[in-house]
Amino acid sequence: MLTYFLWYEMKKLTVVLTALLCCSLAYSQEVDVRIIPRADVNTYVPTASGEGWDVDFGNTSLYTLIEGTFLEDFSYSVANHWISMYGYQTPGSDIAGLYTGSLYNNANNWLDWANLTYTLSTEKAGSFSITAGKDVMAIGGYETDAYDWDSHFGLASMFWNYAPIYQWGGKIGYITPGESTEIYLQATTSPYGGMMFRDRQFVHLGLIGYGEYGFYRPIWSTNFVQYAPGKFMNIIALGNEVDAGPVTIGMDWLNRARTTTDFFNQEFTLMGTVKWAINDQFELFAKGGWESFREDGFFTNPLTEENDAYGLYTDYADVDLGVFKPLPQDYVWGGIGLHWYPLKDSQDLRVHAVVSANNWSNTIQVNVGAIYNFSVTDLFKK
Repeated sequence: MLTYFLWYEMKKLTVVLTALLCCSLAYSQEVDVRIIPRADVNTYVPTASGEGWDVDFGNTSLYTLIEGTFLEDFSYSVANHWISMYGYQTPGSDIAGLYTGSLYNNANNWLDWANLTYTLSTEKAGSFSITAGKDVMAIGGYETDAYDWDSHFGLASMFWNYAPIYQWGGKIGYITPGESTEIYLQATTSPYGGMMFRDRQFVHLGLIGYGEYGFYRPIWSTNFVQYAPGKFMNIIALGNEVDAGPVTIGMDWLNRARTTTDFFNQEFTLMGTVKWAINDQFELFAKGGWESFREDGFFTNPLTEENDAYGLYTDYADVDLGVFKPLPQDYVWGGIGLHWYPLKDSQDLRVHAVVSANNWSNTIQVNVGAIYNFSVTDLFKK
């Protein structure tokens, strides 16, 4: 059954991509169509008595990315998440979840984003843009800014793993003449809205800035996420990255608060990364973080089946046995990894190995896999 389902999805994907590519080549000035498969094997090594060995498929997935321009001032971007297979006990359930959640704002689905942008460029005043469609919430930070297909589950925060940050709406933007600063004001649906066209919808408002100032690159933002009538959670995110030769150092901080009382002592995520480009083919990296959870935070703590909006309880509970290990108030994680790019003068193919651990699961995760960022458009150019 699973084999037939995968075959059917690949057949449907091929038809869709062929149609989109033909239309894009006919009407676009520039177009790039990419198929991005990733395969992972994630092994859990127990570090405490009572824990057992386990395995899953990590970030095994299939994505496509289509981007292009037309009529000089218009551009578009569409990212699809066609397959996700991190579980092994019920193969196919992860894939089905991408499609059954299509109309839900509190769940990610097969369409990560699909948006259209109009850009007005001036010679001396910079450029202005208007974007509409489905997009990434303007929360920022370098963890959020990275493509999902490039990321490693074991080295990511719980907020990254479970917050549904792809929402419908629009934004206006401004880029300075020297292109060193970008600012965007965004309004989208809220991840607390439930099912579109059925449940009451809430709003998210965000302001984000990107900078590139020599060796220093910040991504700073402030967001107001409505979670109930008249009630908003504020998320402040300060992402920072510094280049020091072959070494890149990054630090992200997200503060999440529902009230002004103890504003900076409610819920937060703090993490740091170090990447060392050994040469053109090898990159060594390390990442660690500290995440504080509170009862009135983004995720309710303690979690139950009834108040688990984003599937975290389902993933970490044995519902049949009624066993669930509550989220720790202070969640700590970290690990190291290696990226290898075996193709000469290209990073389209990446082989990776990652070792990570945290203070919740009592295991060490050992992840190995590969990802291929394949450009369909290049075949037509040749």
